[in-house]
Amino acid sequence: MIKPRLIARLVAIGYGDDEADAVVSPLAMDEAGAKVALREGLASIGYAPTETEECLEDVPALTQEDIDYARGLMEAYDPATTALTKTWHGDTRMVVFPKMDTSNVKSISQAWGDCSNLRYIPLLDTSGVTYMLHPFLGDGGTAKSARLRRVPQFDYSSLTSCNGVMCSFLPELEIVPPVDFPKLAALRNIFANDYKLTTIPPLSYTDEVTYLGGMFMGCSSLSYLPVTDFGNATWMGSMYQGVAVLADAMDLGSVTLRGSAPMVALGGLFQQARVSQMPVMDFNDVNNFSYMFAWSPQTPRVIPDLSAWKSVSSLTWTLCSYDVQSLERIEGLDFSSVTDTTHFLRAVASPRYWPNLRFIRILNLGKGSCATYDFSYARYWGKDTPDHPDARKSLVDTLLTDSYDRAAAGLPPATIRLHSTVRNRLTAEELAAITAKGFSLS
Repeated sequence: MIKPRLIARLVAIGYGDDEADAVVSPLAMDEAGAKVALREGLASIGYAPTETEECLEDVPALTQEDIDYARGLMEAYDPATTALTKTWHGDTRMVVFPKMDTSNVKSISQAWGDCSNLRYIPLLDTSGVTYMLHPFLGDGGTAKSARLRRVPQFDYSSLTSCNGVMCSFLPELEIVPPVDFPKLAALRNIFANDYKLTTIPPLSYTDEVTYLGGMFMGCSSLSYLPVTDFGNATWMGSMYQGVAVLADAMDLGSVTLRGSAPMVALGGLFQQARVSQMPVMDFNDVNNFSYMFAWSPQTPRVIPDLSAWKSVSSLTWTLCSYDVQSLERIEGLDFSSVTDTTHFLRAVASPRYWPNLRFIRILNLGKGSCATYDFSYARYWGKDTPDHPDARKSLVDTLLTDSYDRAAAGLPPATIRLHSTVRNRLTAEELAAITAKGFSLS
């Protein structure tokens, strides 16, 4: 007689007969009673049966006290609320969130920031929300973010501005349904710091999107590039920063990154990421190539010929990588517009230089406004080997044949820093000719 009563209790809160039987039948009757009571408790805070089962799967240690606490949050909430601004920020007692009436909410800003014990959130009405600021990221950073394993399919149909959404900065997130942004022009940090995500859900947005910065930043378990056609976007800064750190290095040789905008910024695109081979880069022009592989645990063997980009102004920290062993060739860069090369080619790991980098080809060195170009970490630049028989030619071409004649243009001398072994590969005649073009070698 106990089992039929338990099934009836589940049917009363929305379960079908077969669903209720499937819940009760595998359990001993004393255990079944407690499990049914938990389901009734979750129903009392608005959960549908599907949400209840997801919650119990994701929070196996859920207690009635956790549900009672959530009910208190629901009872204290005013459905007329239009802005959730740090509303529950820092609430570490919260384990599950109740299903409230959020139909009047227009903005969500750090509402659940630093709720480090939050394990499940049901589908809330976000159809009227126009602005979001990293709902789950608080003052304590991702380390104190909610521990959600999944999120439901939130409605972003009214969203026009965001920096992070309801699937951002969630370090234990694994399950995300399709995401659609019909009105956003800037997709900032959409999946940022979702460390455990291995697959990105179907993602849709309009052709009006111009900003994709930080979109997959920190997705350290991701081993592929979910978005390769950037459309009209002009800013892809840090888009894939930190990707594949916990996965195998990405061989992107068969991948093409493309965009139709006249000019794009790629600063930090693969910063801290693990990349063994670069993709084909099909862009009209690029103005920012800084931090491209800064602090990366693995860099490509070859940087392809990118000398068609004439507008690159910043190469700050571009190849300041922890991996100093892999890089062998830089096939082509144009320095015509370069204004900053700070730590462009710095080796920050032992042996504090690039032992295998032989070939560096640069066009128009000295034409930009830089006063100093530092190649001192490239000790083996210009050393011919069977694999790199053109290494010395790249040295002479960069410093002499293809460099800009600053003296003829009336510009002050620019300094080129070379390791002594590299300088010794140049003849006296070549050194004199380089100096005559307005360069000082040190």
